[in-house]
Amino acid sequence: MLTMNQEDFTRSLEDTLEKIRRILRKGQTNGLKVQSHPVGFMRVPLALKQDRFAPGYYIHIWDPGRFPSQQLAHRGHDHVYDVKSRVLLLNGTFKNVFYSVEPDARGSFKKTHAICKETTNEPTAEWEPVTVREISTQSLSPGDCYTIKKRMYHDTHVAGKAVTFVYRDNFGNEHENPYIISDSEPVQEVMSNYQIPQDEAWEMVWEYLG
Repeated sequence: MLTMNQEDFTRSLEDTLEKIRRILRKGQTNGLKVQSHPVGFMRVPLALKQDRFAPGYYIHIWDPGRFPSQQLAHRGHDHVYDVKSRVLLLNGTFKNVFYSVEPDARGSFKKTHAICKETTNEPTAEWEPVTVREISTQSLSPGDCYTIKKRMYHDTHVAGKAVTFVYRDNFGNEHENPYIISDSEPVQEVMSNYQIPQDEAWEMVWEYLG
């Protein structure tokens, strides 16, 4: 069975893309699900049975304004795992911005656990006032790889369209939650609010990768 591996971060872009296309064709036939992420991109696991708390490979498709996303004034967030990513396709610019986040009773931003939950039964976390400072930026081109360590606050800014190949590893336990940063308190939401019908979602995937 064809699977992704760490060598796909260094082989030629076209070889990696063709391998991904082959996996996705088979996955689509076998019921692989395309997911819309509240940050505003589409995510496709590169395995039919991918436990979200286990290491795994994905593609992310970025096209700001096209996919459903939460309307947060500040999109800084962290992860409960390490991310290794490679820019495969880019028509525009792709930039990561990294932040320091410190508790501050007079801070103009607020930090909480991610508020887009799997169900409405999950409690809404309390907000903590914080000060947010930009500490560095990283501009990327097709073929470039980058790593974002667990609990590193960041945001990804895409102007145009992009496809990235992603590996997630070094998870915390399943009870850990990521944090988000905002200057307002969004309404508690559920993941299903952001999902696109699968037929439509797959048409979009092949529009970017076909």
